[in-house]
Amino acid sequence: MIYLVYISAASYPYMDEDLKNILLKSRQNNEARSITGLLLYHEGSIIQVLEGEKEQVFSIYQTISKDPRHKGIIELLSGELEKRNFPDWSMGFRTITTREFKELTGYTTFSSASCKMAQKVGSDAEQEILTLLKSFMAVNVR
Repeated sequence: MIYLVYISAASYPYMDEDLKNILLKSRQNNEARSITGLLLYHEGSIIQVLEGEKEQVFSIYQTISKDPRHKGIIELLSGELEKRNFPDWSMGFRTITTREFKELTGYTTFSSASCKMAQKVGSDAEQEILTLLKSFMAVNVR
């Protein structure tokens, strides 16, 4: 089993109805493929974690990479996974405010420059990203 974390920008501002449709379809597809994860949307920025069998995760990621609703897709990290970080979420999701985003432990801005730096830095950057995502889950799952 593996995980893959990527960021992208929405190619247009998503309205609530757009997000609802994306989420419903993602959950259906992910359940059928035993994919779990998290989708975080903030003012046109997207960060997503996909967890599951390698072939399934990469297949979904390739589909997302070709989706015209995304632009500037950057794979932040991927790796082997002993157990799922989001086992009960076929796709956890929430839109958050700027204030909420900044309150997350390990907050960082996900600009293209910082992502390229994170790719070069290695495990320290990976740990910060995973800390951010786990913090989001802890704040929003009560």
